[in-house]
Amino acid sequence: MRTVPRKIFSSQWWPLLRRGLRLRLVQFGAVGLLAGVALWPSPSVARATASQFVARAEAELAAADEADQRAQWVAQNFITADTMWLAARSTERVVSLQMKWAREAQGYTQPVADPATRRRLELIRQWVRSPAPVDAVRARQWADLQAALISRYNSFKVHRPSGMLGSYGEVRHAMETTDAAAALLGLWNDWHDVGRDLQADYAKFIALSNAGAAAVGFHDTGELWLSVYDLPPGEMAADVERLWAEVKPLYVALHCHARAQLSAHYGAEVQPATGPIRIELTRNPVGMYWIGTFDLLAKDLPTAGYDLDQVLQNRHLSGEAMTRYADRFWSSLGEPPMPDTFWTRSLFEKPRDREVMCPGKAAIIDAKEDVRIKACAKPNAIDFAMLHHEVGHVVYARAYQQQSYLFRNSANEAFHEAVADLGALSITPEYLAGVGLIDQSQVPGPEQDVGLLLKMALQRVSFMPFSLIVDKWRWQVFSGEIPPERYNAAWWEMVMQYQGLRPGQLRAEGAFDVAALPHITNNTSYIRYFYAYLLEFQLYKAACDRSGWQGPLHRCSLFGDRAAGARLHALLASGASRPWADTLEAATGERRVSAAGMLGYFQPLRDYLDRQNHDRKCGW
Repeated sequence: MRTVPRKIFSSQWWPLLRRGLRLRLVQFGAVGLLAGVALWPSPSVARATASQFVARAEAELAAADEADQRAQWVAQNFITADTMWLAARSTERVVSLQMKWAREAQGYTQPVADPATRRRLELIRQWVRSPAPVDAVRARQWADLQAALISRYNSFKVHRPSGMLGSYGEVRHAMETTDAAAALLGLWNDWHDVGRDLQADYAKFIALSNAGAAAVGFHDTGELWLSVYDLPPGEMAADVERLWAEVKPLYVALHCHARAQLSAHYGAEVQPATGPIRIELTRNPVGMYWIGTFDLLAKDLPTAGYDLDQVLQNRHLSGEAMTRYADRFWSSLGEPPMPDTFWTRSLFEKPRDREVMCPGKAAIIDAKEDVRIKACAKPNAIDFAMLHHEVGHVVYARAYQQQSYLFRNSANEAFHEAVADLGALSITPEYLAGVGLIDQSQVPGPEQDVGLLLKMALQRVSFMPFSLIVDKWRWQVFSGEIPPERYNAAWWEMVMQYQGLRPGQLRAEGAFDVAALPHITNNTSYIRYFYAYLLEFQLYKAACDRSGWQGPLHRCSLFGDRAAGARLHALLASGASRPWADTLEAATGERRVSAAGMLGYFQPLRDYLDRQNHDRKCGW
């Protein structure tokens, strides 16, 4: 299904196989590939011209796409053994086609004069995001291992006297609403048992996935994932470290203040005032978002003057009603409103009569007007922002539908997430007053900005090192630099190095803690989120600067700015038709991703943190 997940979401049943907006959900693997895969022609066989080859590939992939979109939509919204089976069979056909065309594309080794054809050839080579081995026996092993990893992850439960917690999201909510250190440690430990029996099969899966990547011309799966950024893998890795060096001082300042507040709250015997933070005290299952600590960290700051959670609840806003605010935001920029079918075919709230896959997601069913979102939204600030984000994905997809099939995608994997979040960043107090959710008198003054920025930083800044190490760890796993016997030790070394976090107690023999994140068993690239969080602020700053905004960046909202909307639409409409650096330059005047936008946005918070930390020993 060509869909886009919200930030840290991955499917609860199938691994995500997508580039940008093109999400493929696979549960049972490549059984459908097996009979024909060994008969694929060698890349050395004489072929049609490159333009003819690309045209045939696009036609065949596009023809298979809509049926797969619908099969995945039904499976996610009506979870039964039969719908899961049908969805898996549908995806097998799509993966088979992707592997077939990717392998054949390797035969076109001579320079291609037409830039569009040359770019399409490269996109075909990169289309498979979780490749299967070529030979039938190993492909079946790949499929069985993938299904087993996902099934065991999604069937894992955390037992509590109040009931079972059956998903990452439920455990996260429980930790965000728990204060007691012992209870947090218990929840964290219990959830991390999810990976205890997965490491051996994961190591086998890595080897088989690498075999599939080699079949389409890459050294390993990590190199395949990095190839979508139009940079050699070595340069990509260096670019990530460059950007992290820019962001790290802000993160260290946030870490230093959070550690001091946690130590004062829990006592130095639980959380020392120096060194790393105990990861469970971040109130997140994997330590990537620290929003659960906001009330503790902000207790001495002026309140915002309104509570958006309470505002939405007092108005009894349904999921559809909140989505209409999101549609109104994007329409105010000049984008066409969602079509009638969007409102009749989307899922806005969790049904009472059946199980569905709840995390927010956008779906593009065809290349015309059948667009939808799926969300189990509740009236709270997080879901309000999520709906603005998901509608943003749909807006992006509709804008590039006039492109040819292979170009119906974002400029790179990170752009879809970054663009969609422009809606979430624009939910300022002024925006809320403008749409009538709060009174103008409730708009907080500048003295309350630090609290607003702190809440945002506990979602954005805290996430940055985590989003880096998930794939840094996997790149080294895929390459063999980290062998299976060092999986867990290497993970905690990176957590300590980049995040300054540690587990609350020593990990037991056989622990495989990185598997607590669903993207591991789903085999989904994660570095897109690192880039997306930087890109969103870079795009946001450029749009606000061009609009003539004179105030603090965090108070700028794009709501109603038709000129900014027109410039943004030009970016969206180009899809994947040109290298992403060209798209970024057209939007911002810069050809490289920069942290300047994020750092400028949070500068008032940084000043506050530096004052708080002036006599503290920061770092770990």
